[in-house]
This record gives sequence, structure tokens and C-alpha cells, in this order.
Amino acid sequence: MPIQTDCGIFGTVSTKYIQINTILDGLSKLQHRGRDCYGISLINNEKIELLTFSGSVNTNTSSVINSLSWLGHLRYATSGAKDIDTILLNCQPFLSRNGYAIAHNGNIPQSVWNVLADKYNDKYYNSSSTDTKKLIHFINYLISNSSNIDWLSIIKNVLNEIPYAYSIAIQTNKGDTWLFKDRFGVRPMTLVKCDDCCYFSSESVAFDDIDFSKLEDVLPGEIINITPDINIFHHQGITSVAKQCVFEWIYFLRGDTIINKVKVDEFRVELGKCLSEQLKNKKYSSSGVSLSHWFLENNALVCGVPSSGVIYGKRLAYELGLEYNQFIEKKTDMRTFILENNDKRIKACKEKYNIEDCITNKVIVIVDDSIVRGNTMKYLIKYIRSFSPKQIHLVSGCPPIARPCQYGVDFADIEELIINRIPDIKDLEKELDVDSLTYLNQNDLDIISNKMIGGVCNGCMTNTYLD
Repeated sequence: MPIQTDCGIFGTVSTKYIQINTILDGLSKLQHRGRDCYGISLINNEKIELLTFSGSVNTNTSSVINSLSWLGHLRYATSGAKDIDTILLNCQPFLSRNGYAIAHNGNIPQSVWNVLADKYNDKYYNSSSTDTKKLIHFINYLISNSSNIDWLSIIKNVLNEIPYAYSIAIQTNKGDTWLFKDRFGVRPMTLVKCDDCCYFSSESVAFDDIDFSKLEDVLPGEIINITPDINIFHHQGITSVAKQCVFEWIYFLRGDTIINKVKVDEFRVELGKCLSEQLKNKKYSSSGVSLSHWFLENNALVCGVPSSGVIYGKRLAYELGLEYNQFIEKKTDMRTFILENNDKRIKACKEKYNIEDCITNKVIVIVDDSIVRGNTMKYLIKYIRSFSPKQIHLVSGCPPIARPCQYGVDFADIEELIINRIPDIKDLEKELDVDSLTYLNQNDLDIISNKMIGGVCNGCMTNTYLD
């Protein structure tokens, strides 16, 4: 199963009525963040209404629904059963009896909830519910112990009590919208103010025809209040230590997304440069020459695995003076290769990818963004082998993923991660049936991350998690 992130958020507050088509269009641009279901909440006469749907976002609607306040959410089901009824039951936004809707991107470890339940002696706490439902339960507890709903105080309490890892949007029936992130800012959230409205989203790619110089990122530990008349108030809710998820930058985020004034593809280009330097310094087997020299001597073709691997592959080819050829084309967005037998896995691979017949007797270099379980790559390589290339060399734009993510990325269990099952690179090359395998060096990733992003969370690679 390719890796899944848990969700995307898109919404708007406006002084003029906005149609549902605008929200559907914005959510569709975040489709890479979730395809299991999507939901939309809107305000109608101080009442919040909710629409939920299964599957991918359908932008072809004849519905004429208008509102001044919208909150949309889409997700992969990283928790709970996968049947349609359960997926829709867990579809966000969720509505609360206290007059608000909430949408959440991230994952809050169970240990955090256990501490809170003990601290507040909460006998109604349900450990089996989703994070967002637990958040509603906690927020409603805070509301029940207040004489009035003071959202700024409530959110500050949430930030103090729950250290990570979330970006959250709350829509109130009074028309206010509140955006906030945990103290580390693990998951992305951005906003932009136009003349008569304010848009907010997990990624800037959801915004159309805007002045990108006006983009603002919700900062770690920050609380932003968007009022019905489009005034925006910023509050620092808690002392912050920025730790963005580096795997968002390597894999999930769309290349044209902008965060903290940095375009994601610019970051990936720098990683492609680092990979080219590694190949210049890495010897190929017992030949005594570098891999890059071997590729040049043999007129190797470079190809990135669509879609995240393409930018890495193109930059690597450019830096090494090699021909780039997109002989792997993506036909569908099929997500799983965990099928019951090899024949079905190969069939699924053929349904997902098209291979151009131009690689017979060629040395080829396949560049992917990451190798996690290895299932997709193993059967893609087997498919490529059917075209009789001379050699296949594999390059990963990410260091080995050796630990599960605790903060919202649906990685495998630790024993399913291929680097743990087969830690020796030579053995892993044999398992994947490639002539060489090169991972991005962790030190290079750290240097580029610190330079371009700032503080990052890389616990899935280094086993160093948030404090």
C-alpha cells in the first residue's frame, strides 16, 4: 500500500455569498491528501449544516448552495474500518452540540489522551473513538466548565494540554473561524486574504487566482481568528518549537505548494542535487568507477516514478549530464498493491503504470521519492524487467524509513518496513532485483532541511521523535 497522509482542509469566510462549487474545486486540488471521503459544513442562519460523501471529490454538481462560511475536509481512513458506512461515520467536519464544526489534520498519540483522561478524571472518555471526536469531547468538557464560550481561552488550553500533532479549523455558528496548530507545527496550514473573503487550506495549491505574496502560514502554536467581516487576529497560544514533517516535503505536498515562502519543488530540486553528488562518490560494484561515470559510459536513461519522483529524477539527470526519459507513465491513482498473490500484484502494477517500450538492452536509473514497504517498487521493477533492460539502478529521494510515524502518516508497522526486514543493502538489492540501490544520505537531508525549511520532524528516519 502506498503511504497515506490523513487528510486535507479547505475553507473560506466571506462577506459575499460563495457557492459550493468553489469549495469542491478547492478540495479537489487537495485530492492527493485523501480519497476515502470528504465532508463540507456551512452556516445557514446561524445553523451549521453538514454534507458528507464517500470517495473522491466530485466537482460536477448541479446543487446551488450558498454560504458566507464554509469548512471542507477530505481524508484517508488511517483509523477505523474501511467499509463505506464506517468511513462516512468518521467523515469530517464533525458537528458539536455546542454550535461548532471541527476539521483536523494530523494524529494525536494515544498516550496523550490517556494522560488527559487521568488528569481530568474523565469517566466518559472513549479510547476507541477517532482523534477528532476525542478533541470534541475535550473541548466540550472545557466549555461545560465555563460560564461562556471563550474560544481564545479554550484553544489556548488545548494547545497547552495537547502537545502534538495537529492543524485544526473550527467553524462557529456565529460565523467566526479559528485556525491553530500544535506547538511544533508538524502539519501544514496556510491562508490568504482577498478583498471580500479569506481562504484557508492545508496547501496553497487549493487557491486560485490570488496574490501569492499575501500568503500566510499558520505558525506553530499560533491561533488565528477570522471574523465574519474578514478581520484576522493573530494570537500566540503557546511557546513554539518548529518541527515540520519533512516527509510532507519529500512526498505528500504538491510540488507547486508554497510554505514559508519556499516552493516545495525547490526543496526537491536541492535533494536531487545531493543525490547526484552521492552517485559521483559511490563506486559501482568492483568496477572501480563511480556510479555516475558508469551511467555516462553506458548512456543510461533516467526516469522518475510518477508523480513525486519526477522532480528528483529530472534534476539528477541534469546534474549528471544524462538523458531523462519519462518511460514510466501513471494511468490511474490506484493506491494498494497488497493483494493476495503475485499475479494480481503485477496486474495492479500494469493497471497503474504504462511502460514505454524504449528500454530494451538499456541501462536505466529509476528515481522514486521513497521506499517504505517496498511492495510497489518490487512489482514495478518486475514489470519493467519484462521489457528486458540491460540493468536497473534504483535511487530513493529519501533516507530509509525505519520507524512508524506517530503523528499522522499511515506508515506500516515496524516489522513491515523493508529496511527493517532486510537491513543489508546488498540483500535488499537482490530482493528488489536491481543492480544497485542508493538512498539519500540522512546528513544531506538534514542540511537541506535546516537551510530551506528550518526545524523538522524526521523521527520515521532517525527514531528521534518530538519531545
